[in-house]
Amino acid sequence: YEPYGLMMRRGDNAFQAQVNRALSALYRSSAIVPIYERWFGSYTSVPPLVNALYLLHSWPE
Repeated sequence: YEPYGLMMRRGDNAFQAQVNRALSALYRSSAIVPIYERWFGSYTSVPPLVNALYLLHSWPE
């Protein structure tokens, strides 16, 4: 089970791992904040629970 979905070629495990590493790096950095603000509104900050989910769903380096 994945909590989000991206379309990619079936069976391309190397590409999937690369995408997961890139998303994990994004989740661990502050670069995710402008993306959150763009899509969910800049009138609110990222809730602590969302930050926790970013960390839970990221891969270690």
